[in-house]
Amino acid sequence: METGNFEYTALPEDDGLVLRLLKLIPGPKTAPLICKLVFETFQMPEIPQEHDAKPNPQTKPNCVAYEPLSYTWGDPNPTSFIKLNNCPFGVTKNLEAALRHLRDLHVERTLWVDAICIDQGNNREKEILIPHMASIYCNASKVAVWLGEGSSMSDRGMNFAAQINQCFKETARNTVGGFGPQSIEDESFLGLMRRETTIANVKHLCEPSFADQWMALYHLLRRPWWERAWVLQEIVLAKSATVYCGDQSQPWAIIGNAARVACITRSIVSSMLAKQGVGKSGLFCNSRNVEGLVVTRLQWMQLHYRPQKIPFEYYEITAGTIQGPKQFITANIGRKSLYPQDKIFSVLGLLPRDVARSIKPDYDNPSHKVLKEAVQAFIKVTGSLNIICSSQYSPWQEEMFPSWIPNWERPFRMPVYADQNHAGLGYFDILGSRSAEVKFSEDLSFLTAKGCIVGEISDILYEWAYLPGLKKIRGNLDTDETEVLLEEVHPNGLQVERKVLRSGLEEPWQPWTWDFEDDYWKIVGPYAKQLPSDEIDALEIFLLCLRTRWAVMKSRIPAPDQTTFLTETEKAQRAQDYVITQALLIGRTLAYLVQGNIGFVPDFTKSGDLVCLLIGCNAPVILRKQIGGTFIFIGDCRVSEFMHGEGITGLETGKYTLESFCIGPPSNSSSKI
Repeated sequence: METGNFEYTALPEDDGLVLRLLKLIPGPKTAPLICKLVFETFQMPEIPQEHDAKPNPQTKPNCVAYEPLSYTWGDPNPTSFIKLNNCPFGVTKNLEAALRHLRDLHVERTLWVDAICIDQGNNREKEILIPHMASIYCNASKVAVWLGEGSSMSDRGMNFAAQINQCFKETARNTVGGFGPQSIEDESFLGLMRRETTIANVKHLCEPSFADQWMALYHLLRRPWWERAWVLQEIVLAKSATVYCGDQSQPWAIIGNAARVACITRSIVSSMLAKQGVGKSGLFCNSRNVEGLVVTRLQWMQLHYRPQKIPFEYYEITAGTIQGPKQFITANIGRKSLYPQDKIFSVLGLLPRDVARSIKPDYDNPSHKVLKEAVQAFIKVTGSLNIICSSQYSPWQEEMFPSWIPNWERPFRMPVYADQNHAGLGYFDILGSRSAEVKFSEDLSFLTAKGCIVGEISDILYEWAYLPGLKKIRGNLDTDETEVLLEEVHPNGLQVERKVLRSGLEEPWQPWTWDFEDDYWKIVGPYAKQLPSDEIDALEIFLLCLRTRWAVMKSRIPAPDQTTFLTETEKAQRAQDYVITQALLIGRTLAYLVQGNIGFVPDFTKSGDLVCLLIGCNAPVILRKQIGGTFIFIGDCRVSEFMHGEGITGLETGKYTLESFCIGPPSNSSSKI
C-alpha cells in the first residue's frame, strides 16, 4: 500500500563513506517497478594517481557488490513513478526505462543511481557526495551504461560493434596470445593499437556492402549519453562496464573499441557512404564527443594501468604520458551538463588530489567563479600554464571570462599546441622545466605571468602566398540540426562557392579548415627526405619545408634537385602526414614576424601582436597589448625557432628580457590588481 510521498532520511555519520544503495526487486518487464533504499558503509580507497607505484589497496574489503548506473537524465522533470520503500517516487522517463530493462526476473539487483540515491533537493548532501563520485564508480563491481531504448537500428549497431571486435582476434592471437572481451589488458591492446594497424584490420568492413551496419553504428554513437559531462569520469574510472541499449548488451571493451574504430575510419567510411548517396542522417556527426570520451579513458589507462604483456611496438603512445592531468580538467569542454559548474565537478576524481581538494563543490557559487577558481588551483598545484592555452580568443568571448580562462561551453576552435595531445605533435620545453611564476588578482580577472617577448607579428594570411591552390572551408561538421553552407574562399578573400557538404550549423566563431593536399606535396615533396622524420613531428616538417620553399622563392638558396623529391610510393607511405597536418591547422593562419620568422598562429591574430614565451608553458603564445599595459591572451602558436630551448639561451645572453605580463579581459573591464 502506498504510504505517501517519499521522504529521505539523512545520511548517517560514520567512519567510512555512507551511501544509499538501490535494491531493484525482481519481476517481469511489464510489472510495476518496486525498489528499496538501504544504507551501506564503505571504506573507499583513493583514486590512483600518476605518481603512485600501484593503485592504493583497500584498507577494508567492501562486502557489498553494487553497480552504479551511467545514463543521461534527459528532461529532469519526473514523468514516471516507481515504488520506493512503499512510497511513490518520481523518475525521468529514461531512468524508468533503464530500471525496467536492468531488472532481473528472479534475482534482486543492487544499483547506485544518482537521481535516487542522492537527495537531489539537498544541495549540502550533493556537495558532500560529489568529491566521492569517482570512488563510487572506481570501486564498483561493474558499471552499467544505459544508452536508451532499443530499436532495430540500435540492435544492428550493437551487433556490428561485436563484428568489428572479431576483426582483431587474429592480431591479438599473434601478439598477446589472444584476448577476451572485458579485461583492461584486452581493452588496452585494442585501444592503444596504432592507427594504421587498426585500419588494416577493418579495411574489409569499409566496403559498400556494410553501409547499413556503419549507419547503424553511427546512430548508436549519436545517442545523448556520449555528450554528457558526468559520463566521462564514470566510464574512465570503471574497472569493468557493460553497455545496454534496449534488450541488447555488450562489454564496454567492445563498444569502446568500435567507437574508436568509427573515429579512425570516419573519412574512409564517410567517403564510401557519400558514394552510396547516404544523406546527413546516416553520417557520423558526433565524433568530437565520442573520440574525446574514448581517448580520455585510454589516456587514464596509460597513466595508471598499462598492461605489461603487450609489446611496446603495438602501442600508439598518446600524449597522456607526457601531458599528465591537464587533459582531464579540460576534457568536458563542449560537453553537456545541466549546470555549468558540473563541467568541473564531474571530473574531480581525475585531477591531482591537491587540485581536487582545493575545489569545493558549491552550486551557489556562480559558474564563472567556479571555472576561475579551478584554473587557478590547477596552475598553483601543477606549476603548468598549459591550461590557459585552451582559452582560444574570439571577438565573441563573454566579458565575464578573462582571456586566460577557457570557455567550457564551446568546443575548441583549434588544436592546442601546448597539449602535446595530438597525433603529429612533439614535446617541447621552451623555457626549461620550470614551474610557472604567477600572481592572481583578488577577483581572478587578471593573471600575471613571467616570460619574455621573442617576436612581433608583422602580417598574417601568408598561406595564400605559399599555397596557390589553397581553399578554406568553414563550418561545424559535428552537429545535426540543419544543413550547413560551407564556404570556399580564395586568396582575394571573396567567396567563390557555397555548397551543402553535410549536416551542421555555421557560426561566425567557427574555424576554417585548410584544403591543400596538392600544394602540400609540392611543399613537402622536395625537402622531406632531408629532414629527420623520426625526430620531428609532422607539423614541424611542414613548417620547415615552408621555410625552405620561401628561401627558394626569394632566391636565397637554389631550387632542390629533382632526385630529392618524394616518389609516389613514398608519398603513399607518408599519406597520414597530410591528414595530421591538416587537422593541426584548423583555425590557424601562417604569420610573418618582424624578426623574419614564420609560424602558425590563431586566426584572430593581428599585426602588432606579440610572440611570447611564458615560464611554465610548453608552447609560445600570442599576447595583445592593451591601453593601460595589460594583455589579452589570444592563443598558443608554433614558430620553429622558439620550440627547443632557444628562449633559455636568449635570456642567458641578454637577447631577451624576463618580464611580467598582466593578462586579463578586454580593457573596457576593470578589476583590482
